[in-house]
This record gives sequence, C-alpha cells and structure tokens, in this order.
Amino acid sequence: MKNCTLVDFKQLMDEILNFFLDHAGRYLRENNLLADTDIKDEFEDLEQQSLIKLMAEHSQMQLSEEMYSVQDLLNLLDQISTVTAGLNDYRQQQINEQYSEILNRYIDLVIEDTGKVYVYNPSLKRRINGILNVRKRYAPLLHKKLEIFYSELTVYAQKNGRFKNASQAVQLILPTLQIKLREFDLQWVQSRLEANKQKILDLTEARKNNEKKEICEDDDFDMSFKIQDKTYLNQIRELQNENKKWEQFLQHPERYFPQQKQLPFNTAYCDEVLVNHLRKHQDLMAKILVNYSG
Repeated sequence: MKNCTLVDFKQLMDEILNFFLDHAGRYLRENNLLADTDIKDEFEDLEQQSLIKLMAEHSQMQLSEEMYSVQDLLNLLDQISTVTAGLNDYRQQQINEQYSEILNRYIDLVIEDTGKVYVYNPSLKRRINGILNVRKRYAPLLHKKLEIFYSELTVYAQKNGRFKNASQAVQLILPTLQIKLREFDLQWVQSRLEANKQKILDLTEARKNNEKKEICEDDDFDMSFKIQDKTYLNQIRELQNENKKWEQFLQHPERYFPQQKQLPFNTAYCDEVLVNHLRKHQDLMAKILVNYSG
C-alpha cells in the first residue's frame, strides 16, 4: 500500500457518507430530512459536517436489512477524525496502519454475502479490490475458522441458554474462541510451511529436468517450449521467503501474531468483525438468540 495522506482519509470519509446516503436516502427524502441525497465524488467540509450531524440524530437507524446501524458508520467516521486530528504526531508507518485498519473495518461492515463491496469512488476501487483479492487467497482458512465460531456459539447456547443479541453472543464466547482460533492458526501455519517445502522440492526437481531439455523452436509462432530457468528460481525464492516468515512466526508467535493481518480475525477489533458475520447468518441467529424474528 502506498503512503497514506490526509486526502486518503477524506476520500474514505466521503465513501462512508455516500454509503449512508445510498442506503438511507429514501427515508431521508420521504421524511423531508434532506433534499439532496445524490452520491458525490467529494463533499465540501460543510456538507460533511451537516451529514455527520444528521447521522448522529439518527444513529440507531438500521441499514441493509438491519445488518448494522448508522452508529456503526459513525464509529468509523469518529476513528478517521481522531487519526486525522493528530496526523502530525504519527510516523508514516503508523498512518498507513491506521488507514488500513479503518478501511478493513469498513469492508467488513459492508461486504456482501457474495464477497463483493460496492464502491462509490473509482479511486478507492483499486485499493478495496486489492484487499479483497488477498482475502480470496485466505478464503478456505476463513471458512474453517467460521465453522469453529459457529460451533462455539451453538454449543454455548445449548448448555447455557440463548443469547440476548449478537453482541452478547460474541462477548460471552470470545475468550474461549480466541484460544481455539490461535491454536488453529498455529496448526495451519505449520501445514502451510510443510506444503511450501514440498513445493520447493517439486520445483527444484522440475528445474533439473527442464535443464536437460533442448530448446524447441516453433518457426511459425516464434515460441520456445523450454521454461526459463529464472521462472523456477523466482517461484522457489518466493516460497523460501514465505517459509522464513512462517518459521519466525512459529518460533515467536506472541511477537509475530499481531503482524499477521491476513489471518482472519487476527485483529484488535475481531469482536466487531465476528458480530458482523453473525448478523449476516440469520439461520444461526434464529437458533441461538432469544425471541429472534429475522
């Protein structure tokens, strides 16, 4: 990710405001609360302030089939304001990390069941798509960890009775869940390490066999069927670098766990992410929540 500036935070703030207008616009128009609900690439400062004030007045409004509220969006805007107010006090790396965290929290909030995020500002699209592509690589890991999460919820509810709401459900199981998820991560890293070692052996053998081949030229298409040596070397080097990272991780997990942001739920706000996942799983909520009507 490139270094983030005040412009990037303002752009993200505009994106959140557009999301609010898109999902609450009809209600605002019908109740004469806001005349202009059009999506904009950029809001003036006074427009931002006016919209944020309006959001605060309707903070409990439910959005997207009651998956989340306006207050969830306000929490993100508050975090942006806090960071930008003290921007000169942060190192560039800290600024980048803060931006990345807020952007990921926004994605976690609004992502659809299909794994897509509707982006209003084209300038943000590449950034968000980049994050989604990384997440796709870890999708199998996410699904397995969600299975652990859903199992913990079900077992707890069966033993202790149903939860009052999604937030309480996550808070009550979180201590035990985090231990189990960390154990799962360690096992996954070990298996990833072993799989990479086998890939390195396979690529090394393939490289040796490739060196024995004669270069076969096709005059019609000007193509060579012998794979370039550097292709193998680059893949081997990439796997070796990844293994070095995972070996450090296994030797000192407490030190390196916070750095592995790509591991699902390995964030300071994992409780918030888990609540968002649960709210989108209505069949499960019907089984574990008191008086849940969907």
